[in-house]
Amino acid sequence: MNFECRLIRAIRVADNIVFFGRVVRLHVREDVLTEGLVDVRKVHAIGRLAGPRYCRTQDVFEVMRPRVTGPKSARPTDAR
Repeated sequence: MNFECRLIRAIRVADNIVFFGRVVRLHVREDVLTEGLVDVRKVHAIGRLAGPRYCRTQDVFEVMRPRVTGPKSARPTDAR
């Protein structure tokens, strides 16, 4: 998977630069899809932690999101 982004802002923080952008396109290989959705078990994602540390997606589980309604919600949402 690749995210094609448009740069909104680059901010210097100490000796680093933090980039903020808007995703304009998502590129996904067909072999990581299951029934038209990205299958996280097929992606083998690597995440960036602090410093030289990274992590892998090895333990995948689901948590149902609650239904949100009422004056505090922009619109009703359901767990997928």
